[in-house]
Amino acid sequence: MRDNFTEQDLRQLLGRRDTLCVSIYLPTQTAGPEIEQNPIQLKNLLNEAEEKLVQGGVRAAEAREWLEKARSYLDDRYFWQHQSHGLALFIEGATTRLYRLPLEFKPEVVVSDRFHITPLLPLLSGDGLFYLLALSQKQARLFQGSRFEIEEVPVEEMPKSLADALRYDEFEPQTQYHSADAPGAAGGGQIIFHGHGGGEEDRKVHLARYLQGIDRALAEVLQKEQAPLVLAGVDYLLGIYREVNTYDHLLEEAILGNPDDLSAQELHQRAWPLVEPVFRAPRQEAAERYKALAGTGKTANDIQEIVPAAYQGRVDVLFLTREHHVWGTFDVESQRVHLDEAPGPDNEDLCDLAAAHTFLNRGKVYVVDPDQEPDAMPDTNGLAAIFRY
Repeated sequence: MRDNFTEQDLRQLLGRRDTLCVSIYLPTQTAGPEIEQNPIQLKNLLNEAEEKLVQGGVRAAEAREWLEKARSYLDDRYFWQHQSHGLALFIEGATTRLYRLPLEFKPEVVVSDRFHITPLLPLLSGDGLFYLLALSQKQARLFQGSRFEIEEVPVEEMPKSLADALRYDEFEPQTQYHSADAPGAAGGGQIIFHGHGGGEEDRKVHLARYLQGIDRALAEVLQKEQAPLVLAGVDYLLGIYREVNTYDHLLEEAILGNPDDLSAQELHQRAWPLVEPVFRAPRQEAAERYKALAGTGKTANDIQEIVPAAYQGRVDVLFLTREHHVWGTFDVESQRVHLDEAPGPDNEDLCDLAAAHTFLNRGKVYVVDPDQEPDAMPDTNGLAAIFRY
């Protein structure tokens, strides 16, 4: 079971398959009596998946065997008490992958010759993950957040406080220190230096060593990440951290003040408005480009044109609305699309197919929720594509 989802995970899901694939998405409650509804909802979706597998030609006993691992979670109370906002399951024969993710999925079961991936795409563009580093002299905490939630991430080797960092550092014998809580001091308890080198410049050096230790520890965690990092802390401390920071995606805007006084939820409420424009900017630029290119032959809003183009690697940007589905089949040999009126065992969601091939061919896919962003789609047809050529 995984608590994050990366581009590598998506590419693994989109790899060639030799059997039918089951994709299950469900929203999950994280607290209160509503938690009891989580296993009931999964049970209903697994029953639906079993029916669809049988309709697709899988023997009933084999279908039950495929879903056995997923059903083992139904009575696992510990599992249901540790959920995020959404749960995604991907089942292929004896292999079951589970992801607890910070997205509010709609309940959905798809059985096809590949995994259904559109609900996952906001994690990789638009509503993706961000990090928040809360810094004070008393403590350093890293959080991972999304539009919906934030949670603390344990980081090995990261100094827990300035005092902790100094305890393991090497100093001149004359230098001694102790912590003192200064009333009203932002950033928590001050570190008071005695003896040689206790001036403001040495204090900054010690703070820099503390923050360099934090940066080194974060480099191990964030080395492959491109998510924005938000800082929270007093201006003086954040200024020193910016001098030692090595992470390329540190935001200029920060949450100012003592973060020790803020709960995780309060930090999330202040952080999301800072990172949302970062996520939105590339999509807004692409939408403007779509409008500028309309009528030139380099845009399309017809699924019968978009699917072959995505397969051929011609789609540079694809926009989808979250609830837009078009059912049918795509013949690779003839490059022709056949449309159906309703889903069935012999067809698939062509919008999801277009998204999969766009992603595999290094294009950008933006999934828009029209309820939250009614003006975000550059076209009124539920999908829109910008072609490379």
